[in-house]
Amino acid sequence: MEVRFKNLAGMKWVISLFCLFTLVLILLPGDGLSQGGTYEIQVKDLLKVSFWEYPELNSQVRVDKDGKIDLPIIGRVTAAGLTINVLREKIISQMSQYNKVITQLSIDVLEYGGNVVHITGQVAKPGKYSFEEISNLWEILLEAGGPLETANLDQVVIVRKKEDGKLYTVDVTESLRNANLSDLPEVYPGDTIQVPGTTATGTATSPLVKQDVVYIFGAIARPGPLRLQADSNLLDVIGRAGGPRSNANLNKVKHISVSHGTASVVEVNLNDYFEKSFPVPMPVGPGDTIIVPQESSLGGRLVTTVLTTTLTAIATSAIFIGIRSL
Repeated sequence: MEVRFKNLAGMKWVISLFCLFTLVLILLPGDGLSQGGTYEIQVKDLLKVSFWEYPELNSQVRVDKDGKIDLPIIGRVTAAGLTINVLREKIISQMSQYNKVITQLSIDVLEYGGNVVHITGQVAKPGKYSFEEISNLWEILLEAGGPLETANLDQVVIVRKKEDGKLYTVDVTESLRNANLSDLPEVYPGDTIQVPGTTATGTATSPLVKQDVVYIFGAIARPGPLRLQADSNLLDVIGRAGGPRSNANLNKVKHISVSHGTASVVEVNLNDYFEKSFPVPMPVGPGDTIIVPQESSLGGRLVTTVLTTTLTAIATSAIFIGIRSL
């Protein structure tokens, strides 16, 4: 069936309107109200203080045991217990007593010294890791590059520092199979995570040993293992799992791909992906894991959801009216 538009100018108006609302949706913040800087600085945090007007004053400073940092001109400043915003205003106020021109600076946390976890054993990148907020055990393992194919995730050991080195043995494999990461014990600052290897005679295996399943967790309708189908891709798997929930953060979907006995972690912005005219399929292989995080800010989620729904409805109505008038 051939459709012809008699009013070309009207059609251009409809297309322009659609593009406008699409652009507004793209520009909506993914976490609208989470930019307030609520993190409280801790002892041992490494901070980068940048003065916009005087870059020669820029400093990298670590919060000492007394909770203080040393800065040019003003000397020692109490930082521990303050948010980034409060500390920034405090430094500006003290600096302005010596130089009124100094009105802008930025503070970045380069290392969260108070939230350090050590990871050893059968992971791609063992070592010391710092976090703004310590996540669950599985995501910490992914931060270390993911478990190796030789990892025995049936018997992961947590050495609890605050309990004088008490040992906790965790069956991570069982939590993955049950699609319930909330069963995993909490990890605390100073803990050491030990990932043992599988033995030739043992029955324990790692979920990263290639098999015809893919795991999907997080803000998804039906999390858990799915049977891998031929030519599966990321969107297929999310769709087969019932699709994302309303609180899903599609800007930071993680795809953990297994190859050559190691796991590589790729962060995917699905909102950007959807905007491409001809998006390239993102293949999913045996043993891969997909994590769809949830929005960290309730306010930001509500703002985004309400605005997205409202703007979509307005755009649809306007386009319908525009087409009828052609």
